[in-house]
Amino acid sequence: MVVLPDRAERNQLRQVIMKAQEREVMTREEAGFVIALIERFRVDIEKKIKQLNVLQGEIGQLQTNERIIIELVESMTAAAERDIARQETMNKLKEAREKSSEEEKEQKAKAPEESEDQ
Repeated sequence: MVVLPDRAERNQLRQVIMKAQEREVMTREEAGFVIALIERFRVDIEKKIKQLNVLQGEIGQLQTNERIIIELVESMTAAAERDIARQETMNKLKEAREKSSEEEKEQKAKAPEESEDQ
């Protein structure tokens, strides 16, 4: 069934169909009416297709934005993890240098004691 929002058009189409069934012919006016309806449907279809294309483009852009944000957050998280690892490594190196420095001081302090003992 054809859905027409205008009641007058629905009635007119119904009459055209019924008369065409009875006479098995359509007048020029009736054919013109049917052709005008078909053309209007085609225009509406083209409009809807354009709307669909616009919506698909908008959806694609939103999906791209989503991926960009996710990648940005992942990148920031990875950078923060690298920074933490770098800080831990620097702290370990600093502790190792301090420990080495303390050991050198202890050895230097022991060295004069050993020379005094001899």
